[in-house]
Amino acid sequence: MTLAQDIRDHVALYVTRDLDLQEFEDWLVSKTWNVGQTGEQAAVDLTFAVERALSELTSGYGSEDDFRLFLVLLLQEHWARSFSILRQQNERPASGGLRVSSGARTELVGGPA
Repeated sequence: MTLAQDIRDHVALYVTRDLDLQEFEDWLVSKTWNVGQTGEQAAVDLTFAVERALSELTSGYGSEDDFRLFLVLLLQEHWARSFSILRQQNERPASGGLRVSSGARTELVGGPA
């Protein structure tokens, strides 16, 4: 599992109230203190976005519900980006002339007309 996925999983646990704020913050700090050295840009982006929002929350800007909503939107954005990358990869012609489209159907490329 990548660090980005681990972060998304823990954000989801917090959003669904399976972790409280202190547990989530403790986990985040312990796992991402050196995120810049991982070479995993998605993890860096997620960490900095979450830490920025967490800093605002702990400074008195907004409520914990606002923070949860921010995290939900953040997860949607990152999952959408992940699916977009997968869709682009699946749209490339595969070996044997088979092309997988982003929809539920596949079509043969270069086959009989």
